[in-house]
Amino acid sequence: IAVPLLALVGAVHAKGMANFPDWVDDPGTYLSQAWSFQYERALSPYSYFYDHTPAGWMQIGAWSMLTDGFGRHATAIGFGNECMLIAKVISAGLLYVLARRLSISRAGAAAVVLLFGLCPLELVYSRWTFLDNIVTPWLLLAFVLAYSPRRSIGAAIGSTGAFAMAALTKETALILLPAFVWAFAQNLDRRNRAQLVTVAAFCGLLLMVLYPLYALYKGELFTAPDRNTLL
Repeated sequence: IAVPLLALVGAVHAKGMANFPDWVDDPGTYLSQAWSFQYERALSPYSYFYDHTPAGWMQIGAWSMLTDGFGRHATAIGFGNECMLIAKVISAGLLYVLARRLSISRAGAAAVVLLFGLCPLELVYSRWTFLDNIVTPWLLLAFVLAYSPRRSIGAAIGSTGAFAMAALTKETALILLPAFVWAFAQNLDRRNRAQLVTVAAFCGLLLMVLYPLYALYKGELFTAPDRNTLL
């Protein structure tokens, strides 16, 4: 069921994505930062000013390193379109898995994926190279693993790690932290609940704290008159 669904969602998303969206500000900013990460080993082509957490464009830059992404396309926007298509298809697949783990029927899960993938408003925004579109698969993965039927320590660590990656991709993902904690708590096994919570929370926080630690290492955590700072 999932394969034809993902093929349809991907085909509709890809059709015309080379012509729309046109040039807009945010995709140009994030792609220039991804380019700088790959070629200049920096978080930005100018002084990094902590506008967003950097993992989003680092992922774009890493994909370009692996596939010569910027070199394969006539424009950086073309490469950004490719990245958004990949994120869209992955998100649709994870959404189907999450729906099934929430005991939604196969038909219902398919309807959820179609609503997500074919909604005209979603099609517009998911084609732009926005950090939100890279956040989406990480958030869905966090909930998929939180509802893992195995209730294993690996799934618990993976879920908090995925949520931490979502927050490092765009910090607004933290708005969903209460929902994630609720989902995580619902699926705990009483026999190893203390161990799961302790280890998973530690791993998730350890990953997220890398961002303020980076600013601290650069001497850019606290407000200063002569430099950009995180606060």
